[in-house]
Amino acid sequence: MTSSTTIGLIAEYNPFHNGHAYQLAKLRERYPEAAIVVMMSGSFAQRGLAAVADKWTRAAWAVQGGADLVLELPYAFACRSAEHFATGGVQSLAALGCVEALAFGAEAESIETLEKAAACMDDVALQDALHERIQKGASYATAMSAEVAERTGVAPEVLRAPNNILGIEYLRAVRKFAPEMEPLLVQRVGAGYHDEKFRGNFASASAIRAALNFLAPSQRELSSDSETEGVSQARLTRCTMEPYAGVESNDISPRKKQSRIKNNDVVRLPQSPTAPAPSQKGPYIEGTPFINKSTNWESLRQVMPEYVFDILQESVPHHLPRQDFLLRPLLSRLLLLDGATLSAVCGMGEGLEHRLLEMAQEAQAWEGLVGAVATRRYPRSRIARLLVHVLTGFTAEAAAAFDATGPRYLRVLAMNARGARLLHRAKKTARLPIITKTSQLLKSKDLLRPCASLTPVQQLLRFDVRATELRELAVPERRRNGADFRTSPLFFGSL
Repeated sequence: MTSSTTIGLIAEYNPFHNGHAYQLAKLRERYPEAAIVVMMSGSFAQRGLAAVADKWTRAAWAVQGGADLVLELPYAFACRSAEHFATGGVQSLAALGCVEALAFGAEAESIETLEKAAACMDDVALQDALHERIQKGASYATAMSAEVAERTGVAPEVLRAPNNILGIEYLRAVRKFAPEMEPLLVQRVGAGYHDEKFRGNFASASAIRAALNFLAPSQRELSSDSETEGVSQARLTRCTMEPYAGVESNDISPRKKQSRIKNNDVVRLPQSPTAPAPSQKGPYIEGTPFINKSTNWESLRQVMPEYVFDILQESVPHHLPRQDFLLRPLLSRLLLLDGATLSAVCGMGEGLEHRLLEMAQEAQAWEGLVGAVATRRYPRSRIARLLVHVLTGFTAEAAAAFDATGPRYLRVLAMNARGARLLHRAKKTARLPIITKTSQLLKSKDLLRPCASLTPVQQLLRFDVRATELRELAVPERRRNGADFRTSPLFFGSL
């Protein structure tokens, strides 16, 4: 592989932090002329969380941090299990037709360990033993790690490390869908994926989200403040970020710079003084109160680039998503759905809908409901995704249809000049349509049409739009609907 190769990554950047910047810097150090393209989850993360910032802002962070081109991983793959997340990402990168390597971070010291595990997981003989463990009450992930550890000798703790899990799934997807891609391992430094501590200049995204939630005021405090304004975009726009004109013509050129957020975009949500506090001064993840009470803004500043810190600090409290804001919409949805419709939701199965309905009767907080429904067999991450799928109407049938075909478009979120050149080249090699505007494939009026009347690509894209609108419902001061139809890709620098 040459220094001028094209390297792909699959990420969430929720939020972008020093660990991510380190990974990109190491790749740039090894391959100084390489183009780096990122497939990034959109409005909801893989574990069912509303992203801390909208997808365009997070894509901008990535480009400022060293990526050249950021594309959106569709909701139908982004908010799924590690296997589907990895598969969707690898298929999308492969569809560009010019990505020669897949880089990823992991806790493992060598890629050979992960490759051994990946090969074992693809062994047909494994399935019977795996089914037996699941029948005894183990979750799929627990059963798989135990069985693979027994067959390969790889330590169970290695197989359970979150980034190793994703790394193994990336390798499996590459073997199946993109054998031409060379896997590149960049070993993680500093904090682990779920590490609750800030370690020097490094912290996990989980710990950062927990700190943000701890520093944000409660709902009662939030509702008493009526004088805040929308988040300033000054720090983004001053970095020569411009809406991108698109790839509909042969010319790749930026349009006149304009702000993505206007004053009339902000809509204040009514706050109920009796509603449960969204943060409850607990973390923004998993409902586990591990936050260090000494956490402050200065400690947060140390673990992320300044341009990320500035935006996040400005987003608190009125533009930081609160998962609890989605509880009442969820409860309303549960009241309206019949049993057959609820059981058809992706990830439900085996009568889980009855447990959900029972636990929802007394639910006072989103994470509380997740914890109440979760069992040893049904882990919190699966339940958290399931609840989001209830709200978006994402069914098992739709998931199976999308899995069968893979992603159907490549949607551009942000780029720099090198990314624009890569995009121009990809127009000749890509096996999927490259879109810079939702309206190229889906009009706003199509959202009102019955699902059966939409093409498969429109159905897939409609879930991205729904996810964007749903995330806005989790924001105290939501912006007006239609961001997917109003927002152009962001461009940095000059051509």
